[in-house]
Amino acid sequence: MKRTVGKWVALLLCACMLSGCTESTIINPPTEDIYAKYNLPAPTDEWLVWELLWQDMTDYYGDSEEYPFIDSLEGEVDTENRTLSLLMLTNQIITREEAIEYVKEVVEGFAFLIHEQNNDYTEAGEGTYGSYLDMYEITLIVAPKETEDDPSTWIFVDTLPKEGYKEIGAEA
Repeated sequence: MKRTVGKWVALLLCACMLSGCTESTIINPPTEDIYAKYNLPAPTDEWLVWELLWQDMTDYYGDSEEYPFIDSLEGEVDTENRTLSLLMLTNQIITREEAIEYVKEVVEGFAFLIHEQNNDYTEAGEGTYGSYLDMYEITLIVAPKETEDDPSTWIFVDTLPKEGYKEIGAEA
């Protein structure tokens, strides 16, 4: 009996050594700076990598095949004052209704990308633009690229309040 138990203990020890479970990286995480090692931007206080978020936004919502009217998508975020500005420049004139539909997709998509990066934040849903975006005042502008500096030519402008819900395009 002792011999059988001894064999099982020896087999179990070999299996542990081969599988690497003799060193716990869960309890004692590696001390090297993983961000510097792989040249990644350090996460913000919200644990979001803004560079990646902006890249994903432009890849998805600046795609000329999916949205042939979009020339570029630009944004600015101020995490301290909790403001976000999104400027969507068009290469052709679109209707206000088309602009509103596009802006809704962009805002909801942005909330999804934030949730995808940090699932502590919820996605957009009924009565919310996602728990992260709900903390921000969001300025949305759709304008022709050639006349972006002339507000009288803008196709759509809206501001979503911080910590409150207003449907995009609805009167305040």
